[in-house]
This record gives sequence, C-alpha cells and structure tokens, in this order.
Amino acid sequence: GAIPDAWKAAFNWHQSSDLKRFVMMRLPDGTGIELFQYSGAQIDHTRPHQDDDGATHIALRTHDVPASFKAIQKAGLKTLNEPVTNADGTQWFYFLTPWGSQIELVGKTKTAN
Repeated sequence: GAIPDAWKAAFNWHQSSDLKRFVMMRLPDGTGIELFQYSGAQIDHTRPHQDDDGATHIALRTHDVPASFKAIQKAGLKTLNEPVTNADGTQWFYFLTPWGSQIELVGKTKTAN
C-alpha cells in the first residue's frame, strides 16, 4: 500500500515506491524474519535506497531498547528514528552501520508482559 512521504524521506526510500507485500515469520522464542517487496518506477539495483530491489535490513533483539539507542548514538552511528513503542509493548528503532546497512533493534518494554 501507500507509504507516507515522511517515512520515505526518513528511511531513504524512493518517492515513487509503494509496499507491494510483506511476510513476517516468527519462531516461538520471538526470533523473526521480515521480508518486504516494493514496487515503484524508481526502484533499481543501485544502492543506497533501502527499498531498492534486493535491499534488506536485519532486526536484532535487545533487552533494553533505550540503552541500546543511547549506545548507538554514543558510538556515532546514524539513527533513523527515535524508539517507537507499539501497543503491545514492543519497542524498536533503526540505525545505519558505517557501511550503510540498515539495522533494526527491537525489544519489549520493561513493564510489558
């Protein structure tokens, strides 16, 4: 579906892109893989846009999202958003590695069950 322009700008996506489909696979321990397919006139095989054909991000679990966010910033890495808290207590944020790969750190709030 339609992706908001602000999201496209924040995550370095092409303005012509839309989300075609996605698949989320979760193991019983919460480990997951998220696969996204985008469509759009500007998508090609050239980086650095994170929605280009074959581009991916990796999500890793952390036990303390706020502390991880501070550590990433202290290390001088570029964060793409402030930590977001979903209704179920899941927290997440994205950052870029020094070589430009997009990483998501995700965890539960301390008060979430």
